[in-house]
Amino acid sequence: MDQREAADVVVVGAGLTGAAAAWRLAQAGRDVLVLERDVPAGRLGSSHGSARIFRYGYADGFYTDLLRRAEAGWRELEEASGARLITRTGGLDFGPERRLDAVAGAFAAAGRPHELLAAGEAAERWPGISFDSPALFQPDAGVLDAEGTVAALLDAARAAGARVLTGWDVASVREGPAGPAATRSSPGTGAGRARAGSWWPRAAGSRACWASCPCRPAASNGSRRCGSCRRRRSTSPTATGWTRPVRRRIPPPVRRRPPPPARRRIPPPRPVRFRPPPRARRLRPPPPGPS
Repeated sequence: MDQREAADVVVVGAGLTGAAAAWRLAQAGRDVLVLERDVPAGRLGSSHGSARIFRYGYADGFYTDLLRRAEAGWRELEEASGARLITRTGGLDFGPERRLDAVAGAFAAAGRPHELLAAGEAAERWPGISFDSPALFQPDAGVLDAEGTVAALLDAARAAGARVLTGWDVASVREGPAGPAATRSSPGTGAGRARAGSWWPRAAGSRACWASCPCRPAASNGSRRCGSCRRRRSTSPTATGWTRPVRRRIPPPVRRRPPPPARRRIPPPRPVRFRPPPRARRLRPPPPGPS
């Protein structure tokens, strides 16, 4: 990418999150540039493969509501790509740690179809599974084609005017005269506003700025609030505000000397008593006999 090339929004990473953001931003009329260090949905990221779980089974109704709001977007993407990205197979949750009552309550509040079955009823319906607790069946769950979804999102983003560059490893994102600039290890710099996924803390360094926030990293005064708008920074390592990477100090390993080997107790030597040899017995001559 040439130094004179710029974009309104630079998306770092062409995974599921980055590709979806690029699609919607390009639809909104923004000049979008996607930078991918490998290939879209490559093995180095977390969006490779053809199978991801698509389910509504969350105890927190916030996520259930997000999935409900995203249904229209999934239908729109499947119609634009002409491919089936979600295969509705139904999902089954069971186990003592699944909080099935809370999940069923979230389903009931959102109006999602579900069945809460006892362990015996679930064993009769699915005889090949051993149930040790009640089970929750959700017919809307299924399998998501991750790589196919990334390809469909990027195709839709390109159709809306976005650009995608592969093999572009973002080394850092720094504030420049015209705004944040992404740099790479090889020569080349691109200017623009940055959006990033899980690799954002490494690329942004010690702090990053949300594009909709008027503050800038250069105005930071080292405190927990922004130097210009005094907005309190977030401590979460995401790109939704002022961020700082979470660096946990790991104490060095304690080097302990190995214990000395157990010494074998040697008994003291016994005193040796000198015994003189027995005296030689004198042989008496035989008595004289008859000659």
